[in-house]
Amino acid sequence: MSVNVKYAQGYPDPSTFKQPLAIYRGNPMRIITGSFQLAVGDDAASKVFLGKIASSAILLPIGLVTHEALAGLTSGSIGFDSAPGANAANALINAQAFNAAATKNPLMSVAAADLAKRVWQLAGYATDPARELDLVFTCNTAVTGAGTVHFALPFVDLR
Repeated sequence: MSVNVKYAQGYPDPSTFKQPLAIYRGNPMRIITGSFQLAVGDDAASKVFLGKIASSAILLPIGLVTHEALAGLTSGSIGFDSAPGANAANALINAQAFNAAATKNPLMSVAAADLAKRVWQLAGYATDPARELDLVFTCNTAVTGAGTVHFALPFVDLR
């Protein structure tokens, strides 16, 4: 074993004199937030568009999704609409139960090693498409009892 000194993305590495990218250092946090109602009759594959986010943004793992008990909604997902990744539609929350009131982290399905990745990488693009992507909530099962979902998705970006 040995003692090591390592540097994260926000700290300048003194061995290279390379300054960190601005997105990792002192960049203002922004947030996409809102609430929506799901109603009886919202079938599987129903979508709620939550907002648009720049493909170059980095989502922060401090957000919240808080919801009432939504009867029947035993599986819901949050991800990106019309993105090439096989799992883009459930890249952030993958098939989680919403039938009991709870609070979830909106990045609960993102691996710790992927938390510093840009949105375009999480959505499955090979290169940055340099455009805004749609964030969507998808009902994977039918809703049989109405309720409210509130979300707060913080991020940083250079725009």
